[in-house]
Amino acid sequence: MNVVKKEISPIQHELEIEIPWDEVEKRIPDAVREFQAVAEIKGFRKGKAPPKVVRAHTGEKRVLQAAAERAASDAFSQAGKDLEKKPIAPPRLDLGDIKEGEPLTLTAKSGSLSSLMTR
Repeated sequence: MNVVKKEISPIQHELEIEIPWDEVEKRIPDAVREFQAVAEIKGFRKGKAPPKVVRAHTGEKRVLQAAAERAASDAFSQAGKDLEKKPIAPPRLDLGDIKEGEPLTLTAKSGSLSSLMTR
């Protein structure tokens, strides 16, 4: 995971994080299970459709988006541990385009508590 840190203002930071594809890929089963629990697919009881059917019903793009969001959230948490000024709220994440097999690049913007306290 590559992280580039930028200070936009004294109270706002931006992190550009590149996440390897394998980090996103290993979260796909969790994303499918999440959709599986709520999917209402004809011929199956709610929550009982097989993963392949759920993926086809939900759409690959939505499954990849959910997996990417999980990976992005984890990556931001990890990158945030290295910041001198800790975020006060969850960041606004911009995931950009998600392409299977390619690293995921995201931008996270967040304000920090310590910079507000020093003003």
